[in-house]
Amino acid sequence: MDLRHRTSVGLALLSSVLMSLLGTGPLRAQIVDGAALVPSTMLIFDGSGSMWGKLEGEKPTKFVQARDAIRTALGKVAPQSTNVGLMSYGHRRPADCSDVQVIAQPDAAAGPAFIDRIAAPLEKLNPKGKGPLTAALREAAKLVGKSTGPRSIVLIHDDPDNCQQDACATLAEIQQSAPGVVIHVVGLGLKPEDATRYQCLTTATGGRHIDAQDGPKATDGIGDVLALALQGGRDADRVQAPASATPTAAEPPKAPEIATREPKPIIRVTNGAPALRLRALLAKDVGLAEHRVRWSIWPDPSADSVKVTATAEGIEATVPIAAGAYRVRAETGFVSADRLVSVASEGETVVEAVFDAAEMRLKTPLAADATLLINQRTTPADAKAPVRRIGIWPHGQTAVLVPGGTLVLQLEQAELRSERLLETKAGQTLNIEMAQPGGRVMLDLLPPVGSVPPVGTNSAQPITIFTISEDDPDAPRGRRELARSAARSAEFVVAPGSYTVAATRGALETRERVTVVAGEAVRRSLPLVAARLAISARLGQISEPVSTGVAADSFRIMRLDAVDAPAVLLSGPAAIADLPPGRYRVEARRNAAAISAHQDVEIKVGEYRVVTLDYQAGGVRLEALLKAGASQQGIAWMIMDDAGRLVWSSTEPAPSTLLSVGRYVVRMTIRGARYEVAVDIQNGDITTVRLGQP
Repeated sequence: MDLRHRTSVGLALLSSVLMSLLGTGPLRAQIVDGAALVPSTMLIFDGSGSMWGKLEGEKPTKFVQARDAIRTALGKVAPQSTNVGLMSYGHRRPADCSDVQVIAQPDAAAGPAFIDRIAAPLEKLNPKGKGPLTAALREAAKLVGKSTGPRSIVLIHDDPDNCQQDACATLAEIQQSAPGVVIHVVGLGLKPEDATRYQCLTTATGGRHIDAQDGPKATDGIGDVLALALQGGRDADRVQAPASATPTAAEPPKAPEIATREPKPIIRVTNGAPALRLRALLAKDVGLAEHRVRWSIWPDPSADSVKVTATAEGIEATVPIAAGAYRVRAETGFVSADRLVSVASEGETVVEAVFDAAEMRLKTPLAADATLLINQRTTPADAKAPVRRIGIWPHGQTAVLVPGGTLVLQLEQAELRSERLLETKAGQTLNIEMAQPGGRVMLDLLPPVGSVPPVGTNSAQPITIFTISEDDPDAPRGRRELARSAARSAEFVVAPGSYTVAATRGALETRERVTVVAGEAVRRSLPLVAARLAISARLGQISEPVSTGVAADSFRIMRLDAVDAPAVLLSGPAAIADLPPGRYRVEARRNAAAISAHQDVEIKVGEYRVVTLDYQAGGVRLEALLKAGASQQGIAWMIMDDAGRLVWSSTEPAPSTLLSVGRYVVRMTIRGARYEVAVDIQNGDITTVRLGQP
């Protein structure tokens, strides 16, 4: 055996001794045949819209808290000591269960790049869609399965998979793609029934499971789990089950609260006139409170088409009634109970209507524009079974009774929807927190800075348009407009995420980024920072009047210090424009004559600037020289500038017009003959041009 072989054996022996001493504790790298095997970790970050929600008592959103905790944890790991990758789901497209993206492959980097390759993409992430969590786990397992060192997956999420996939059922597939993979899970603000849903993954693979209901636990939990995963370790408090053994069962979800309102005994009156003593129960031996119960009593127990004999309201009621056989029905919420009774000829006959129902209570009242639909799955065990509509939650009510079984609750608000699956049993009282599908953005406008009372004849102000847009790399300027409103105070309901809101009025525009959290309102008063231009144009003194028709000026204002800023078009004789501060070129043109003028101006915030443009122009009178008695029909006049461009034309025999100062060619045609001459127009002068036969 040579020295190199003895060294290799020695290192392998030392490695096995260390492993036996340290058990399954974290090591920075495993050593096989003298070579260090670098751990590989795939971080799965929940990019569904619910990540814009908040943990209890916290101001930052779950998205922000998790993102910042990851950056902090990565800063504590030595660069190039581990391979780490990033993937997310639900962050690119709403309502798309295929939206899973590998953002960074499992790799190492030196220095700050180690942190930035993971943290920088998270800064740009915009949670918005559904939660294909199981699909992300499958993809992550394929990626880390290619590594030769310790393999781990870290899942950070705030809701279970809502794409009809069971992550626990895919565990064998995940372990086949990545043998020996350790899965760590951090849940953020999960509902009690979901808090332990994915312990099946951590228990079977030796991973750590964190249920974080507040900010400090979320930050510490993410830091602890990442530190453990990036060192290739397992949870020291767990022992992985052998491959042939059945994984330890996850802790069952906390059962809903069972109602304990035991009804008081009824003391029946045994003498006197016959009567029905009515009482409604939620379930057997479980009383009711705060519900409006309606009672109907029929004389014919066989059908409810016969006219009702008596009605009553209340959880308990006494109804005087003649002796005989009756059918009694109690109704409340979305349940009812029927009883067939025989009323005795004397005293009270006690009737208890048992709904065999569950009570649902909303922790947060419904918003005025929200609708909560209550559906029941026809086959509880089948996730794809059709549902039947039970009813719509009444606005203003905080509690209703529903039948037992598998319920599908759908909360609709504007064009958004959130869904929740709920198992109910008779006698339960369930306190429900429905995740709002969207948040509100409420916008109004602050007065323009420096605004002054309008002057001139064109002082009408354009309306203000509010818009809300989302980032879209395929749309112009990287934004896609979702909605707009011309209301004085605009209100939009959108899915949780980051948006750009804008207010536009004429040439004024202001934009701002907002973050929308489900169930909350964002209020913004947008300022339109402005300066004001009052524009008019005038003609210098002309020595003799020239007829040019009605004087109608048009104005064009172009931004000189901004790219792609649209021109502002106005018409006169005078105009008012509110503009953002900056440098502009103001042009005036008199439509009835070929004259124009322009001036460059710079305006500041709050400034009121009066700009008067002077046309530098002269007049031209045109006369056709024709033989005595010749017809003037067919005459056409054209005036071209020195570049050959047509600037004016007429078919009158003796027209006149104004021209800007400069050199022109005047042309007359009549019955196939053409005459032309060059003329120079001077400011304030009138030039007479005669063309034709002498």
